[in-house]
Amino acid sequence: MRNLLSKTFFRSQFYSMCCFTGALMASQYLYSQETIVLSTVEKPPYVGEHLANKGFAIQVISEAFAEVNYDVKFEFMPYQRAMIAAKKGSVDGLAPTFVDPANTSFAYSNEFPGNIVGFLKKKTTDLTGYSDENLTEKERLDQLKSYHIGLVKGAGIHPALETDEYKTFYVKHDLQNIDKLAMDRLHLVAIDKYSAADALVNFRPHLIGDLTFMRPALAFHDFSIGFSKNKSDYEKHLKAFNKGLKLLEESGRLEAIQLAHGLYDVRHDQHLNTKKIVIATVDNYEMSVMQKLSKNFLEKNPGIEIEWRVLDENTLRQRLLSDIAITDGQFDIMTIGAYEAQIWARSGWIKPLENLPESYNVADVIPNVMQALSFEEKPYALPFYAESSMTYYRKDLFAANNLKMPAAPTYDQIASFAKKVHDPKNDVYGICLRAEPNWGGNIALLTTMANSYGGRWFDEAWQPTLDTSAWKMALKKYKDLLTQYGPPQFETNGFNENLKLFADGHCGMWIDATVAAGFLFNKDLSTVSDKVAVTAAPIGTTAKGSHWLWTWALAIPSSSQKSELAQKFITWATSEEYINLVAESEGWVSVPPGTRRSTYAQAEYVKAAPFSPLVLQSIEAADPIDSTELPKPYTGIQLVDIPEFAAIGYQAGIYMLEAVKGTISVDEALEKSQRFASQQMLKSGFYKKKMYMKRGIVR
Repeated sequence: MRNLLSKTFFRSQFYSMCCFTGALMASQYLYSQETIVLSTVEKPPYVGEHLANKGFAIQVISEAFAEVNYDVKFEFMPYQRAMIAAKKGSVDGLAPTFVDPANTSFAYSNEFPGNIVGFLKKKTTDLTGYSDENLTEKERLDQLKSYHIGLVKGAGIHPALETDEYKTFYVKHDLQNIDKLAMDRLHLVAIDKYSAADALVNFRPHLIGDLTFMRPALAFHDFSIGFSKNKSDYEKHLKAFNKGLKLLEESGRLEAIQLAHGLYDVRHDQHLNTKKIVIATVDNYEMSVMQKLSKNFLEKNPGIEIEWRVLDENTLRQRLLSDIAITDGQFDIMTIGAYEAQIWARSGWIKPLENLPESYNVADVIPNVMQALSFEEKPYALPFYAESSMTYYRKDLFAANNLKMPAAPTYDQIASFAKKVHDPKNDVYGICLRAEPNWGGNIALLTTMANSYGGRWFDEAWQPTLDTSAWKMALKKYKDLLTQYGPPQFETNGFNENLKLFADGHCGMWIDATVAAGFLFNKDLSTVSDKVAVTAAPIGTTAKGSHWLWTWALAIPSSSQKSELAQKFITWATSEEYINLVAESEGWVSVPPGTRRSTYAQAEYVKAAPFSPLVLQSIEAADPIDSTELPKPYTGIQLVDIPEFAAIGYQAGIYMLEAVKGTISVDEALEKSQRFASQQMLKSGFYKKKMYMKRGIVR
């Protein structure tokens, strides 16, 4: 079995969704267009119907087949059904799977990176000797013979653990083992690293920070496709896939896909270099400028190296929280938001940023932005840019249809405008909205919509309120807008996808982050820079909570050993000096907005950015404490400041998208979201913790 991740996997890269290589065109002459069907099983982050590109493994398989002019379809099934369907030849094969020489029903393809298997334990379980790099695998495993170890039946984690020498206990699902570990019914769980991390983030958020994935990993299980020998052309399909996979590897595309999904295998390489800082950030325009200009920082600080990990925003949030969930320690600087800052500071997951130089001028930072990043009057992150939300619209399309956009539009008016400017025959769609399911995706917008119809996430007793009329009105309006006047295949659209659609002239309106204005008004980046206008985010029945407050900020995880270097970079990247550097390099319209009052006092900025007064007004007016008509117990506008919200918002986002697509009804989506929220709060012991907090027993 080859090494899961090569040394080149750690190279600094900026990931971009590039087109397939020229090898695809050449290979089309070798293979005629053909479609095959593979059965598959949900296994985040490798496989998942609601993951980006349906997960890492699915994307690799799809692109490898595309290289040889194949179309591949995936049928999601429970594991046993998927296996039986493939064995019988009801489908062409099972993917991904692991090579099993004893299973003669399948012909296995060449392998590609798969699971990183090891042990999950409680932080309080002392097994420091396990990580001794001088030990052999046998010596390391011998330490575990007296421990109770949880395994998933049929997972084939490691042959040694299948013997009578170890005290192993079997279950059907990873979550069962994680729960047993939390209840001290097990000492260790043998599990894939990223499966463990995602399970904690999405289903057991109350355990985040309590567990750790032990180094070194126990084994690397590479993925393969098991082609059914009951299909007459299995050898042809196998040969085609192997050819496509080789092309992916040779072009570097396979490695790029790994990077895009945030699947890193951190040994100890990065920490051996005491002058290297690893920065995880989001793949948007402002951050790409930061990477470009970081050469100025490096010139002033010789000897320092930077390794960039660049991800789309939903993947970034998942990978950062999952890194903390299993104490993985991959990063020295994390790009986090207003949701994470106070929760993570309170939990001790990030470090305070102390002894900032006088030249940083903290007083210049917009107060409610700094407040969102502080805990107990100490900053735990510094803002790279801040944003609210507003409505972008095409003033040329409005003029052509004799429409006038109000200063404070309602969602009913937005729907009326969308109908008028919707022109799909000419690739212009009435409105573009976030639809990608996640708490920072469709849920961010839907929450502000629900707020504006008088809704809230929880009542004063912390009972979920997703089954109320306000949420029903918001979700129904959201569905109508997307299905009647939205672009095709809207379900995969997040911030960047909609930004491109609008900049390329395909959206009549777009409700989203104010930060997009710098891109859309830039004539070098946007085809509609002279045709775009802005107004406030729409309201339903009230303006309360109708526009959000967010900041992408830079923080140092507690696991980093490079705090001094990391803080030096963070201070530079969020300084007034950096803003002036961007202005000089990219123009004033492109400077990071929403952080410093001095930016809005610059005459050059006000001239270059006609949208700036509305942005500043929206940010300063956003009130995370008083953002709903009815009283609420939480802080946040488009989010709820509790650890459980990431899991609740993720699942609710999936249900809401299903309602928009018509898979389930609006009522059913809200009922399911309500039920999941209630169950998650109970499961995490939230109500008990809150009761104790009121009594002053725990903080």
